[in-house]
Amino acid sequence: MSIQDQLDKLLKSQRDCTLTAFSDLSSGLVLRSSSDAPCPREKLDDLCMTAVSCFGLVDAGDLPDEIDADVFGTSIVHFSARRTQVFARATPTSDDVMCAVNDTHASAEPMLRAAQAAVLTIAGES
Repeated sequence: MSIQDQLDKLLKSQRDCTLTAFSDLSSGLVLRSSSDAPCPREKLDDLCMTAVSCFGLVDAGDLPDEIDADVFGTSIVHFSARRTQVFARATPTSDDVMCAVNDTHASAEPMLRAAQAAVLTIAGES
């Protein structure tokens, strides 16, 4: 199954998921995406920069004390006022990251599990 197939499958399998993307943390670029509506490049860039920033803090061990750092370097759930963003990578050192956006604050766990499964499939580890 191709990367685009994985993105489409993740988007369609998760209720309220509006955008999925496969990004490279080292370059800060979204390589592929899938969405339920046209998505401006700026939104994709912002999504990738959020992933870069979050994983950068985790990788540097520089999380503020008030943030629960129980992420083990492979997945992050980022909440904002309007959406939930999930980021998953196959290993703690991988630059490839699966991103998924949910425009509600429903449980992030199913989306996180699906994103983790997708990135592991892409990496050939499942």
